[in-house]
Amino acid sequence: MEPPSVPAPTRHVIAAVLVSSILAPVISAQCSLGVGPAGSGIGLPGIGGSSPQVLAIAPLSEGVVAVAGSFAQAGNQPVANIATYHPSGNWKGLGAGLSGPVAAIVVMPDEALVAGGVFGASGTVPLTNVARWSGGAWQPLSHTYTMSVDALAVGPAGDLFAFGRRWLPSFAFDGEVARWTGSAWQSLGSLGTGRVEAMIALPNGDLVIGGVFTSVGGVPAHNVARWNGSAWHSMSSSTSGSVQDLTVIADGRTVAVGNFLAIGGVFAARVAAWNGTTWQPFGNGFDTSACAVLALPGGDFLVGGSSGTTFSSGFRRWRATANVWESMPALTGTVWTLARIDNAVFVGGSFMQLGGAANGIRTLATNCPASATAFGVGCPGSGGANILAPMVLPFLGDAYLGRGTELPANAFVASLIGFQALSVPLALVLPQAQAGCLLRVQASSYDLFVTHTGSAEVSLAIPSSAAVLGQTFLNQLVPIEVDALGNIMNATVTNALSLVIGAL
Repeated sequence: MEPPSVPAPTRHVIAAVLVSSILAPVISAQCSLGVGPAGSGIGLPGIGGSSPQVLAIAPLSEGVVAVAGSFAQAGNQPVANIATYHPSGNWKGLGAGLSGPVAAIVVMPDEALVAGGVFGASGTVPLTNVARWSGGAWQPLSHTYTMSVDALAVGPAGDLFAFGRRWLPSFAFDGEVARWTGSAWQSLGSLGTGRVEAMIALPNGDLVIGGVFTSVGGVPAHNVARWNGSAWHSMSSSTSGSVQDLTVIADGRTVAVGNFLAIGGVFAARVAAWNGTTWQPFGNGFDTSACAVLALPGGDFLVGGSSGTTFSSGFRRWRATANVWESMPALTGTVWTLARIDNAVFVGGSFMQLGGAANGIRTLATNCPASATAFGVGCPGSGGANILAPMVLPFLGDAYLGRGTELPANAFVASLIGFQALSVPLALVLPQAQAGCLLRVQASSYDLFVTHTGSAEVSLAIPSSAAVLGQTFLNQLVPIEVDALGNIMNATVTNALSLVIGAL
């Protein structure tokens, strides 16, 4: 048998390979998010209590989703303002929960969950408005942080940011943005009586805040501002209303939604994008209060708000390729938060209905799902079992992310991408390979990188072309251990993944 050929290392975007190597028929039907049979949407058992509302949603590991807000029941489980929803359809509390409303939750790089709001305890454990869930227990992040927390964000380097408010004897409040140093809160600037409704860390590490304020850290700024790591910068000299939420869409622009009709001198009804120098509108905008925004692949995004007018459902989608707004399932109430988890979008708020029966929470699912299926087994190496798992499924206009774990502590790692499955001994390509290791992917392209941690991430851009919708491609990692002189000492493999490209 002739060994399979292995091309020179490449770092090109996989788009060219996908478009030129189509194995599946083109799917022409438009993909959409929805409820019911067309979208396979899930009507979650709702939340309960006095005026229940969901204010924040965050994905945890293995398909588990954290849901927070102000509620005393999730499904048929008694909980205290925070709970987890599991793929099995069950709700579970997080310990004794939190004693007051939870306004924001974020997931840290170590997968710990941080919650902020207005609470003083979890059961008998004293907490002060911000707490960390890790190791099956709530822990205080700081006993000295006496401010109520309205917003949280995590930067790409793992920095934790918060906005808090401290009530003064005059019955006004003093608000500030702060960063957690790991042992204490460091103030980044006061907003006086202003408040922050949303904050987001950009890919370059900058922090953008939106809300209702006229200055931050002494710098004049009207309802939206940016922190570059050392100073605040205004992003608008005038904004006619509050900024309620922020996101970054596929082309890198920051989208703000809220109650404004103009921002930075540009007419933009409640939705606008910052391109680095100016604000830009989206069609005729949103015709009711906009409270939440969520980026989707390919430049699309969802906006949720209030269904307070007869002309608006309070929930719409911007279709970037057509430059038009698209209606979403009918809403009765208000959407406060949106989160994307794999093939579904979780919608939270204070609504009674969303596309049918719902109480505060609902999921919308795509009729063109992406998927990942493992096949073969890893050939164990010096680091362990050699496991490849999907972290982000492949969607049009997005990027597939895979993670290898239990790899050798120090190794070169080849990531193979292809369209044909193999079952060929690795030793036919690398004679130094460990016996019993099988190549599972006929490589059409591959990338070569180094790991010193025993883990590695693979990111592949997926084109927006509908021609690759439904396409299947394969991925496998090959760790290669070398000595100090660069001589190959051993080579092993992970399992492989069969991945189907979907669309939201």
